[in-house]
Amino acid sequence: MWRFSTVTNNLSTGGRIKIAAFYCLAAGLVFTIILSAVILSGKYRDSLAIAVDTLQKARLNLMQVRDANRLVDSSLSGIKAIVPPGVFSIQPEVALLERIDDMKERAKDAEITVSNIDRKGDEVSLPVTMRSGVRDYTDLVNTVGYLESMRFPFFSITNVSITPSQDKLQYDIRGALRMPKR
Repeated sequence: MWRFSTVTNNLSTGGRIKIAAFYCLAAGLVFTIILSAVILSGKYRDSLAIAVDTLQKARLNLMQVRDANRLVDSSLSGIKAIVPPGVFSIQPEVALLERIDDMKERAKDAEITVSNIDRKGDEVSLPVTMRSGVRDYTDLVNTVGYLESMRFPFFSITNVSITPSQDKLQYDIRGALRMPKR
Protein backbone atom coordinates (compact mmCIF):
# COMPACT_ATOMS: atom_id res chain seq x y z
CA MET A 1 0.00 0.00 0.00
CA TRP A 2 0.94 3.39 -0.48
CA ARG A 3 2.01 5.51 2.29
CA PHE A 4 1.90 9.17 2.42
CA SER A 5 5.61 9.53 3.12
CA THR A 6 6.46 7.32 0.16
CA VAL A 7 4.29 9.43 -2.05
CA THR A 8 5.89 12.60 -0.67
CA ASN A 9 9.39 11.24 -1.16
CA ASN A 10 8.52 10.18 -4.67
CA LEU A 11 7.10 13.60 -5.39
CA SER A 12 10.07 15.36 -3.90
CA THR A 13 12.49 13.08 -5.75
CA GLY A 14 10.50 13.58 -8.94
CA GLY A 15 10.51 17.28 -8.24
CA ARG A 16 14.26 17.26 -7.87
CA ILE A 17 14.54 15.40 -11.15
CA LYS A 18 12.33 17.97 -12.79
CA ILE A 19 14.39 20.81 -11.35
CA ALA A 20 17.63 19.08 -12.35
CA ALA A 21 16.20 18.50 -15.82
CA PHE A 22 15.16 22.18 -15.99
CA TYR A 23 18.69 23.27 -15.00
CA CYS A 24 20.23 20.90 -17.57
CA LEU A 25 17.93 22.26 -20.27
CA ALA A 26 18.73 25.82 -19.24
CA ALA A 27 22.48 25.06 -19.23
CA GLY A 28 22.12 23.38 -22.65
CA LEU A 29 20.23 26.39 -23.96
CA VAL A 30 22.88 28.79 -22.63
CA PHE A 31 25.61 26.57 -24.07
CA THR A 32 23.84 26.51 -27.45
CA ILE A 33 23.46 30.29 -27.43
CA ILE A 34 27.13 30.78 -26.53
CA LEU A 35 28.26 28.22 -29.13
CA SER A 36 26.10 29.94 -31.77
CA ALA A 37 27.54 33.33 -30.79
CA VAL A 38 31.10 31.97 -31.07
CA ILE A 39 30.38 30.45 -34.51
CA LEU A 40 28.70 33.64 -35.72
CA SER A 41 31.53 35.82 -34.39
CA GLY A 42 34.04 33.57 -36.21
CA LYS A 43 32.10 33.96 -39.43
CA TYR A 44 31.80 37.69 -38.83
CA ARG A 45 35.58 37.87 -38.22
CA ASP A 46 36.24 36.00 -41.47
CA SER A 47 33.79 38.24 -43.34
CA LEU A 48 35.41 41.32 -41.82
CA ALA A 49 38.87 40.10 -42.89
CA ILE A 50 37.58 39.62 -46.45
CA ALA A 51 36.01 43.09 -46.39
CA VAL A 52 39.26 44.65 -45.15
CA ASP A 53 41.22 42.79 -47.86
CA THR A 54 38.75 43.94 -50.51
CA LEU A 55 39.00 47.52 -49.25
CA GLN A 56 42.81 47.40 -49.42
CA LYS A 57 42.62 46.07 -52.98
CA ALA A 58 40.16 48.84 -53.86
CA ARG A 59 42.52 51.46 -52.41
CA LEU A 60 45.41 50.00 -54.39
CA ASN A 61 43.30 49.96 -57.54
CA LEU A 62 42.25 53.54 -56.84
CA MET A 63 45.90 54.59 -56.67
CA GLN A 64 46.60 52.74 -59.92
CA VAL A 65 43.62 54.43 -61.56
CA ARG A 66 44.85 57.83 -60.36
CA ASP A 67 48.33 57.10 -61.75
CA ALA A 68 46.79 55.98 -65.04
CA ASN A 69 44.65 59.13 -65.08
CA ARG A 70 47.74 61.29 -64.56
CA LEU A 71 49.48 59.42 -67.39
CA VAL A 72 46.49 59.94 -69.69
CA ASP A 73 46.35 63.64 -68.78
CA SER A 74 50.08 63.94 -69.45
CA SER A 75 49.70 62.17 -72.79
CA LEU A 76 46.76 64.36 -73.77
CA SER A 77 48.75 67.47 -72.88
CA GLY A 78 51.58 66.22 -75.09
CA ILE A 79 49.18 65.49 -77.92
CA LYS A 80 47.54 68.89 -77.56
CA ALA A 81 50.99 70.49 -77.78
CA ILE A 82 51.72 68.62 -81.00
CA VAL A 83 48.33 68.76 -82.72
CA PRO A 84 47.33 72.26 -83.77
CA PRO A 85 43.89 73.37 -82.63
CA GLY A 86 41.13 72.78 -85.13
CA VAL A 87 43.11 70.27 -87.17
CA PHE A 88 40.23 67.80 -87.19
CA SER A 89 37.58 70.43 -87.80
CA ILE A 90 38.33 70.52 -91.52
CA GLN A 91 38.36 67.71 -94.07
CA PRO A 92 41.76 65.96 -94.34
CA GLU A 93 41.85 66.58 -98.09
CA VAL A 94 41.41 70.32 -97.54
CA ALA A 95 44.22 70.32 -94.95
CA LEU A 96 46.54 68.53 -97.39
CA LEU A 97 45.82 71.06 -100.15
CA GLU A 98 46.28 73.99 -97.76
CA ARG A 99 49.67 72.55 -96.79
CA ILE A 100 50.62 72.39 -100.49
CA ASP A 101 49.82 76.12 -100.69
CA ASP A 102 52.08 76.73 -97.67
CA MET A 103 54.87 74.75 -99.34
CA LYS A 104 54.51 76.80 -102.54
CA GLU A 105 54.61 80.00 -100.51
CA ARG A 106 57.74 78.87 -98.65
CA ALA A 107 59.64 77.56 -101.71
CA LYS A 108 58.59 79.99 -104.42
CA ASP A 109 61.13 78.80 -106.97
CA ALA A 110 60.29 75.12 -106.50
CA GLU A 111 58.23 73.09 -108.91
CA ILE A 112 55.75 71.11 -106.82
CA THR A 113 53.92 68.20 -108.41
CA VAL A 114 51.18 66.25 -106.70
CA SER A 115 49.46 62.95 -107.53
CA ASN A 116 46.05 61.68 -106.58
CA ILE A 117 45.01 61.63 -102.94
CA ASP A 118 45.33 58.14 -101.44
CA ARG A 119 42.93 56.93 -98.78
CA LYS A 120 44.32 53.82 -97.10
CA GLY A 121 43.10 52.59 -93.75
CA ASP A 122 42.97 55.43 -91.25
CA GLU A 123 45.21 57.73 -93.28
CA VAL A 124 44.86 60.17 -96.15
CA SER A 125 48.02 60.92 -98.11
CA LEU A 126 49.00 63.10 -101.03
CA PRO A 127 52.18 62.09 -102.94
CA VAL A 128 54.34 65.14 -103.62
CA THR A 129 57.47 65.78 -105.69
CA MET A 130 59.39 69.01 -105.14
CA ARG A 131 62.10 70.09 -107.63
CA SER A 132 64.23 73.18 -107.50
CA GLY A 133 67.73 74.48 -107.45
CA VAL A 134 69.59 76.17 -104.61
CA ARG A 135 72.86 78.06 -104.52
CA ASP A 136 74.31 76.28 -101.56
CA TYR A 137 73.78 73.16 -99.54
CA THR A 138 72.47 75.13 -96.50
CA ASP A 139 69.34 76.19 -98.40
CA LEU A 140 68.65 72.54 -99.25
CA VAL A 141 69.10 71.48 -95.63
CA ASN A 142 66.74 74.26 -94.53
CA THR A 143 64.12 73.12 -97.07
CA VAL A 144 64.37 69.50 -95.91
CA GLY A 145 64.22 70.67 -92.28
CA TYR A 146 61.09 72.66 -93.04
CA LEU A 147 59.44 69.65 -94.67
CA GLU A 148 60.33 67.36 -91.78
CA SER A 149 59.08 69.83 -89.18
CA MET A 150 55.55 69.94 -90.61
CA ARG A 151 52.77 68.85 -88.29
CA PHE A 152 49.31 67.75 -89.30
CA PRO A 153 49.53 67.09 -92.11
CA PHE A 154 53.11 65.96 -91.88
CA PHE A 155 55.49 65.30 -94.74
CA SER A 156 57.26 61.95 -94.93
CA ILE A 157 60.26 62.02 -97.24
CA THR A 158 60.85 58.87 -99.28
CA ASN A 159 63.71 60.06 -101.48
CA VAL A 160 66.04 63.05 -101.87
CA SER A 161 68.29 63.28 -104.91
CA ILE A 162 70.83 66.03 -105.52
CA THR A 163 72.39 66.84 -108.88
CA PRO A 164 75.07 69.50 -109.17
CA SER A 165 74.65 71.85 -112.13
CA GLN A 166 76.54 74.94 -113.31
CA ASP A 167 76.01 77.33 -110.39
CA LYS A 168 73.27 75.54 -108.42
CA LEU A 169 72.45 72.29 -106.75
CA GLN A 170 69.38 70.74 -108.35
CA TYR A 171 67.34 68.70 -105.90
CA ASP A 172 64.40 66.39 -106.20
CA ILE A 173 62.47 65.57 -103.01
CA ARG A 174 59.83 62.85 -103.16
CA GLY A 175 57.47 62.12 -100.34
CA ALA A 176 53.88 62.39 -99.21
CA LEU A 177 51.81 64.68 -97.08
CA ARG A 178 50.00 62.42 -94.62
CA MET A 179 47.20 62.96 -92.19
CA PRO A 180 44.92 60.68 -90.19
CA LYS A 181 41.27 60.50 -91.14
CA ARG A 182 38.78 61.95 -88.70
